[in-house]
Amino acid sequence: MRKIAYIALTLVLTSVILAGIIWLAFLTPWFANGGGWDLVEPLFRLFGAVGEEQTNAVLTGTLLAASLLLALLVAWLIARIEGRFRRWRAMQRQETPHRK
Repeated sequence: MRKIAYIALTLVLTSVILAGIIWLAFLTPWFANGGGWDLVEPLFRLFGAVGEEQTNAVLTGTLLAASLLLALLVAWLIARIEGRFRRWRAMQRQETPHRK
């Protein structure tokens, strides 16, 4: 059940992180000045993207992949923190005497 919850968390975080990346204030001027296009030009060549539609597809796919990787990292960190918290709680319960 936890794996399903972490998969759902990853999917939700992917869309949130993608929205955050898209709304970064420095990206628009960076791409307008040509610096951003120079950075992603090797990706366009790698995938053989020619024309606006294909370059948009490569750029969108790259942003989605980056968002998914960041979301997986965040979900993994949340899982690690939750596991440590569960172990800590279990140790606390064992150390405290039971009241009657």
